[in-house]
Amino acid sequence: MTALSPAPRPPRMHRTMRPARRTSPRTAWIVLALALVLLAGLIVGCSANPVTGKQQINFYSEAQEIALGKQADRDMVAQLGLVDDEELTRYVQALGLSMAENSERPSLPWTFRVIDDPMVNAFALPGGYVYITRGLLSYLGSEAELAGVLGHEIGHVTARHSVNRLSKAQLAQTGLLVATVAVAVSADDSRDRAYAGLGLLAANVGTQLAFLKFSRDDERQADALGFRYMRAIGQPPEALSQVFDTLQEVSLATRGGTGPPPWLSTHPELGNRRVANETRFADAGLAPSDDWGFTPYRQQIDGLVFGVNPRQGFVADGRFIHPDLGFQFDVPDGWRVQNERARVIVANDEGNAGLILTLAEADDPRAALNAFGAQESVTLGDDRWLRSRRLTSRLVRIKGDQSQGALPGGVAFVEHSGQIIQMLGIGTNEGLWKRHDPTLERAVASFGRLREARLRNIQPQRIEVIPLRRAQSLRAFNSARPSSVELDVLARVNQVEPDAVLPAGTLIKRIVGDGVPDA
Repeated sequence: MTALSPAPRPPRMHRTMRPARRTSPRTAWIVLALALVLLAGLIVGCSANPVTGKQQINFYSEAQEIALGKQADRDMVAQLGLVDDEELTRYVQALGLSMAENSERPSLPWTFRVIDDPMVNAFALPGGYVYITRGLLSYLGSEAELAGVLGHEIGHVTARHSVNRLSKAQLAQTGLLVATVAVAVSADDSRDRAYAGLGLLAANVGTQLAFLKFSRDDERQADALGFRYMRAIGQPPEALSQVFDTLQEVSLATRGGTGPPPWLSTHPELGNRRVANETRFADAGLAPSDDWGFTPYRQQIDGLVFGVNPRQGFVADGRFIHPDLGFQFDVPDGWRVQNERARVIVANDEGNAGLILTLAEADDPRAALNAFGAQESVTLGDDRWLRSRRLTSRLVRIKGDQSQGALPGGVAFVEHSGQIIQMLGIGTNEGLWKRHDPTLERAVASFGRLREARLRNIQPQRIEVIPLRRAQSLRAFNSARPSSVELDVLARVNQVEPDAVLPAGTLIKRIVGDGVPDA
């Protein structure tokens, strides 16, 4: 959480569904006719794919696609944040743009961003927005590998995979509408209606799961397009195979911990795709290249933050500590912390009770409390939640629908370094709230200024690029100039075996700095 954002309003709950009334034949036929007209309109919503030229389902014009991506981009930047390095950003933008200008959709407002996130990931949004995390940049070794990742994501945009997926989801929902009308026409008793309703529910859940990720065909097509775009600007496309190898190594190292990198979970069949890339390379009759752009790439990532940035918050000694914002509070034993750019969430393992810290837009704690209580979905209680002169707090109920009832909790506001911090404790029902209320109250009451100099001044780990003065192994180099990570991590970062002898002049990525202290 590098900078807190104003706390969002609690969402309004949908009204509960009313019992279905028996549909008259006349009404049923009218609704059926309307559904068929709507379906006919959707069928018309087809267009030629910019890559294949074939007709495909698409309900979004290019202008709508760009607008969709633009809005999503604003949300993405606000949620995740960008790396504060103008030179690196220009480098990534220039490389990506050179490939995009040689694609089937050169006129899109192409934007390439470096996300300030330690996870190994890359993704794209409709309309020409492509993202790569600093976590993935840390493990790549060359400009050609970066081009391979960007080219793949460009392929998702040029082939309109995202909007095609959205369009199919809309069509599936229309299919459910037609099925609903058919049920209304044919069902003669409540039992048939109940069975039909269960079927529709299952279809709806299945539809959501089916369109959760890109299809395997989409991934293969994006790989092939990335291969094409790399060739267009003279980048060696065999470098994408090295990307697959690197990601495989990272995946193996993270299993049993936080799981595989997101890039792998959303981009399946890694081994098969590596083989396919090698086959494309052989079929094209290309000769291997030694010009992968190792030097310019490694010079660009010199100084890049590596891993979790402790300046943005971390957990140690039973506390959540935020050096940049200068505060700390106690974390309940056994509870988990999810630290995001705009908020901090502390929750129990079951996820049914927790504490959420955000920034309130107000001049003082009392004004923040009044604004919070004025929301339509919130009811403030009369009793104070906490008894503290530092905190302005009240019991709170967040209204739900008729089946859920109100969610019980407490909210507190405190002024800290010119900002008003909102701390919302909540449970999913009265019993849970009563059980966890003392725990959450202690956590909120412990909120205070970070005073320990060693924690206020802690610095992140960074990549330092150093040329080897003589031929030697990574193990020997690390013995002479140790990194602040284990040798196996350093080997993955440099894409080498620890005992392989590297020629003089090789640019080695060394990891230096404090990093997150051991909990």
